Amino acid sequence: SCFGEQVEQWIKAGDIATAEKKITKVPFNSKVERVLFIGLDDAKSLTEKTLRESFGLVGKALREANLASFTLWVDSFVTEEITADDVAYLAGEGIALGHFAVANYKTTSNKEDAMLTSASFVTTADMDEVAAAFEAGSIYGDATNSARDLVNLPPNILTATKLADYAAELAEQYGFDVEILGKA
Repeated sequence: SCFGEQVEQWIKAGDIATAEKKITKVPFNSKVERVLFIGLDDAKSLTEKTLRESFGLVGKALREANLASFTLWVDSFVTEEITADDVAYLAGEGIALGHFAVANYKTTSNKEDAMLTSASFVTTADMDEVAAAFEAGSIYGDATNSARDLVNLPPNILTATKLADYAAELAEQYGFDVEILGKA
């Protein structure tokens, strides 16, 4: 194990949960503030869906801890069916989805929400491919979160005209065609 015998001892003692989708936070050392361990049950039965949902829980934990950066030990999730690139993609998507919070209905707080600004990877796979896969997953998760934001806006805030304007802005920003229809 990358963390040595200590982790095995913690698992045997029950200090680290191994049940599916259970997260254990462990203070680590002066260089690494804490380590999140994700219980995945039996690695042989691990699916992409379970991994994505588990990473969603990690995204939520990162948001709750107000952390802006993290490091992912990619190879610890690789199986015969799930490659390092798959892990990175699922992590990007799941963490983005889990980091989502409905912004418009929160009570005010003096504490500013941390945006995820940095992800690092520990892997034996090609680092450029892993980073690209993570970025693709993050984009997919962020796009889903943008749709969630729109859906959560009341109709007096997000009118049909404002939605059409938003679509036009996206088309201009990302270089795709848009046709906005008027009333029939």
